[in-house]
Amino acid sequence: VLHPRYRSWPVPAGNVEVADNPAILMWPSTLFKGTTYDVRLSQDSNFDPSKTISAQNIPWTIYNPHQKLNSGKWFWQYRLHNGTWSDALQFRIGNNSPLAVSPSAGKFLSAIPDSYPRILIDKKNEAAFVQQAKQTVDARIFINEANKILSVSPPQDEALKHKSEQNVMKENYKVGKVLDNDSKHIGFGAMADVKLLCEAYILTGDKKYADKGILWAREIASWDPDGPSGVSDFGDAGCMLAMALAFDTFHDQLSSSDKKILVNKISIRAGRIYNYWINDIDAKVLSNHVWQFLLHYFFETAIAMHGQIKEADNWLAYAYDLWLARAPVLGGREGGWLEGASYFRINMETLLDIPVIIKNYTGYDFINKNKWYANNPYWLYYSFPPGSSA
Repeated sequence: VLHPRYRSWPVPAGNVEVADNPAILMWPSTLFKGTTYDVRLSQDSNFDPSKTISAQNIPWTIYNPHQKLNSGKWFWQYRLHNGTWSDALQFRIGNNSPLAVSPSAGKFLSAIPDSYPRILIDKKNEAAFVQQAKQTVDARIFINEANKILSVSPPQDEALKHKSEQNVMKENYKVGKVLDNDSKHIGFGAMADVKLLCEAYILTGDKKYADKGILWAREIASWDPDGPSGVSDFGDAGCMLAMALAFDTFHDQLSSSDKKILVNKISIRAGRIYNYWINDIDAKVLSNHVWQFLLHYFFETAIAMHGQIKEADNWLAYAYDLWLARAPVLGGREGGWLEGASYFRINMETLLDIPVIIKNYTGYDFINKNKWYANNPYWLYYSFPPGSSA
């Protein structure tokens, strides 16, 4: 193989000079759920506590100091919580290493407002945005598309199950693939329709879009998370974000019982995604589709649920530090995309939106700090020549 499936060695190590200051520490996972780790980092090889940065009970395999490190040699170790320390690892911070000091996850969380909406637009920016956007051609396109959904009823769970069973009977290839495709179409279709209704409501303030969006959200919340909509993580994520968008955009129109049901069903779907990811995706060398849509949908859902679900802060802290440590996962620093043009296309929204959200809340400009973004246009010139299939 070109590389192991999961990280097999800690980084940085070998006394390398790291690309940015601070270095982000990563180590192999046990792959067991519930495992936590301790880390310590120091310029003192004996790890004098007064000169050491440390963290305990980290539930994933990444540690970002979120502070500038002095130039020179650094030592670090990791261990299972309260276990035996690893051998001391070494790296160097150069005198001119570019600074990439991001705010802590706690500061990111504290910047999320109590008000709604948060996902498609912040409450404080909503009025100005609507005034600027409502008469544009783009706005009219959104509204026209949303109008088509006003006459469409959301599918019921029993109908989804029946259709999926029929599709399995019609197809000659693997049953699991049929169910997986059905789940993706259910989740992504629900999310796309609810999102259009949310966008039209923001642009117009017309109650008919809110009423229809709430109707869709109620129906999606009634779907069995272990049924057809939850067979694939794409389906799960689409349903999760559809409900989060409705909760966020129509927050003032939702009844208390609607809110309670949506929060509960979002928690089920988002919680199991998180529990699957920790100690896995953070240590996996490559997990293509997590980085295409799922991390983006999960990130937005967690922002909507901040203050509603206690665990949402853990979801956000994980997604935030995972992004800062690993993105762009298939791009390195040269600006390309290892999967090629087609897969790059479906990663573009995530590659732009998550950094913009981080900057809006914290001021930290990931796009300007990461060389991939500056180099990407040159890869585009090379990979997308005029008249090509790309």
